[in-house]
Amino acid sequence: MTGPRWRVIVDNDFAGDPDGLVSLAHVLLTDDVQVELITCTALDPVLAHLAGIDPSATASLGARTAHALLEVLGMTQHRLVAGAEDFAGNASAAGQAIVDVCRADSDVPLAILCGGPLTNVAAALALDPEIRQRASLVWIGGSRSDAAEYNRDTDAEAAASVLASGIPLVQVPLETYQRMRVSVAEVRAELGHASFPGGWLAERLLDLPAFVTLHGVLTLGDSALAAVVGLDPDFAPDAGRIVADIDMRLLWGDLLAKLRLQHRETERR
Repeated sequence: MTGPRWRVIVDNDFAGDPDGLVSLAHVLLTDDVQVELITCTALDPVLAHLAGIDPSATASLGARTAHALLEVLGMTQHRLVAGAEDFAGNASAAGQAIVDVCRADSDVPLAILCGGPLTNVAAALALDPEIRQRASLVWIGGSRSDAAEYNRDTDAEAAASVLASGIPLVQVPLETYQRMRVSVAEVRAELGHASFPGGWLAERLLDLPAFVTLHGVLTLGDSALAAVVGLDPDFAPDAGRIVADIDMRLLWGDLLAKLRLQHRETERR
């Protein structure tokens, strides 16, 4: 390998659906993608309450959860910053951290991979609108039919401002990410036995709040981030691109293989 094809900032609401953790692990294990920063957004307070989580501290909880994954993977060298605990549009440490990475000089292109509300990206653009010329955005959110969609609607003001900013965008809408499914049996039999980190991820995928019914399948919508930036050799963001399909079999097989390879490499050390 000669060097990374992409530098990335990974931004997600890691206290929410655990598919964000699966996506983060997949990106971290992708050799030609260099993770520069991990940032965390808050959860919708109603969802937090339903899940039995303190609604006033979900961004910091997400940061702790993501850090636990970094410990499991042996990758604690990565910088991790929590964003604001509300959606008031205030400046945040996460927004400033994103700006700092975007301003850094590099010959390797930079993409912001967002699997949650666009709160932190909006905060960064408010601090420095010119970062839209220094980074691209891959976002899991929105809907082609204008149906209700969590990542857009939780912080609608942030979504509107980012989408109007002119930052080059690759969007994975509701109609695409809802089809990114694996069976519960696959999670237990394959992910759970791929490696220690795989088992850790499987436990979190299957440990869901009482109000969630699995019906035999799990949706791994946030893993589209790993598919777009890590498994598409022609990935080149441009304004208005919408991803209509993801090869879930390729994505799932690649994740399992990377977890097994990391396990073998760890054993050899």
